[in-house]
Amino acid sequence: MPKGFFKRTKEHNRKISIAKKLQWKIDKKFRERHRKGLIKAFKSKIIRKKISDKLKGKHKSLIHRKRLSKAQKNLWKNKIYRKKQTYALRKCKKNFKYIKKISKIKKQKMNKVHGNKNKKRPPFSKKWRKNISKATKGKNNPMYGKKQSKSTIEKIRNKMKILMTGKKNPFYGKLHTIKTKAKISKSVKKLFKNKEYLKKYKDGMCLKPNKAELILNKILSQNFSKDYKYVGDFQFWLGGKNPDFMNVNGQKKLIELFGNYWHKGEDPKNRIRHFKKYGFDTLVIWEKELKNILKLENRLKVFHNK
Repeated sequence: MPKGFFKRTKEHNRKISIAKKLQWKIDKKFRERHRKGLIKAFKSKIIRKKISDKLKGKHKSLIHRKRLSKAQKNLWKNKIYRKKQTYALRKCKKNFKYIKKISKIKKQKMNKVHGNKNKKRPPFSKKWRKNISKATKGKNNPMYGKKQSKSTIEKIRNKMKILMTGKKNPFYGKLHTIKTKAKISKSVKKLFKNKEYLKKYKDGMCLKPNKAELILNKILSQNFSKDYKYVGDFQFWLGGKNPDFMNVNGQKKLIELFGNYWHKGEDPKNRIRHFKKYGFDTLVIWEKELKNILKLENRLKVFHNK
């Protein structure tokens, strides 16, 4: 500062800020003048360069960021503001063809910040993941208590069909290797041993007995009243596997129902051996067998009276 000028104290600065805030709230003409001045200033390249040079290497504080986010949220609640924003975005999309392409130097800078596609991205920290989950859980989620309309669901479906069918699909003509399959199976087995994960999975799936299981349950209740209970909704686990029906009256017996589609090519002997390790006898019933009920009932009676 030149000689003869005095420095402003903190109290003086505070008083000026309070006065400006009051003026901003009361005087509309002052707000309009300020807005027009900013628009004119940002049009010139020299002023923009000066601002960018001053802001280089500086970061907004947490308090400042919180204030900005609160202000933005309050603005977004206003319908008129939302309409203006959407209109501006649509205009930008329409005029996107006329915007200049990004230079190679800018692309290199962006790659340094966001990471190259060829290089592996460093894993996200646990804190970062927790913060994201908190921000999108419950009432914070923009879709909380809402349902998408039928028209929007159809639009999404049609778009996905165009994007993900045939050669456009990123996994087109590819198969998982034996190593990757083994890795996936190991990770899934570990997850299913965790009780907290199972609870979350169960709540998300909203598990209920399917049609075939309901038919079998009826047959069991008619022939063996209160002997067998449906346990296929993650109630009972043995070595990372969940049987469909379990004997409740002292016998160590399990019944598994194999669907024709989901268990195609699967050997039922493997399931029998698995449960045998824990001292349980198992009977595997295929979905086809439900067509012949008399034959199935005889088979169940033989297994029950062993």
